[in-house]
Amino acid sequence: MKRKKPCSFVEKCGNVTANGNCMTANGNCMTANGNYMTANGNYMTANGNNSNDEDGTSNGKQCEYCMQVFSRVQNCVQHKKICHEKECEVRKLEMKTGTKYVPVPSKTCRFCDKKFSRTRKHQEKCKKKEIYKKKLQNLVTKMDVEITKVKTTHVTNNTQNIGCTNVTINAVGKESLEHIQLGKVIDMIEYHNGKADRASKLCVIAGSMVADFQKMIREVSENRNLKVSERKQAALINRNGQFEAEEVNLALDDTFKSTSSHFYNTMNKLEENQKQQFKRHTREIHNEVYQLKNDGLGGMRTRDEAVVRKRFKLANMEFI
Repeated sequence: MKRKKPCSFVEKCGNVTANGNCMTANGNCMTANGNYMTANGNYMTANGNNSNDEDGTSNGKQCEYCMQVFSRVQNCVQHKKICHEKECEVRKLEMKTGTKYVPVPSKTCRFCDKKFSRTRKHQEKCKKKEIYKKKLQNLVTKMDVEITKVKTTHVTNNTQNIGCTNVTINAVGKESLEHIQLGKVIDMIEYHNGKADRASKLCVIAGSMVADFQKMIREVSENRNLKVSERKQAALINRNGQFEAEEVNLALDDTFKSTSSHFYNTMNKLEENQKQQFKRHTREIHNEVYQLKNDGLGGMRTRDEAVVRKRFKLANMEFI
């Protein structure tokens, strides 16, 4: 079997990204080893498998260090034991700050984009790697300062003083939904469906519905288990009965998945109550919410993700 040659576009195309990949006109990226990076950050192998789909990340078939996808979970487990990115200080900083890792072609330094026969040996003295590492370290320092500030907020375990009453705060995923009226949810769905036009993207419509459903959840004080600020990079999140400081985007991502799951189940209940299937567009929204509860905000294109993330963040700034 002949070895596949690297994609010629990587060498000849002028639209080359910082990591040496080729950016096409529609925002997608083809790496030299035949793998495919979509514009929303999802990584697809040459045979069409998506590293961010349920067969990859969700089922443990993707290495969180180098983002390589395997056909079997056991192969991935064995790979993680020897993955060269596992002990990389830069990769540890990327994971701590939530910085996305973009795979690069073989024998290419992901910091300076140059090709070497022994990439790892070069990276021991790569100047651009050190510059990038310092930037990440500064970001971590800034996050730690924000977290220290957030920890000074008057929150004791899972009990918070609201007025003169002590309220037990529910953990993320265990919110109380009894106060939410189904008629109000129907009105909200119809409102967003009425605003939508042919140019509207399903993921943005569904994500906006999830943000509005989060507002409904937070109408009762015991469900206000996430505290975010407009400018701070740290948030307080109640996961296991007590508030903990965490990087704001990670906290938003997990809460978004939880709220999407609540909204999906509520839509199931609505469909059961009406004893017939949703109309086509509402059914498409329902299916999209299912994807959101599995993939979260990271499953969208970058521009769509920014729109929905902002709306969801604002939803969590109400009633504080």
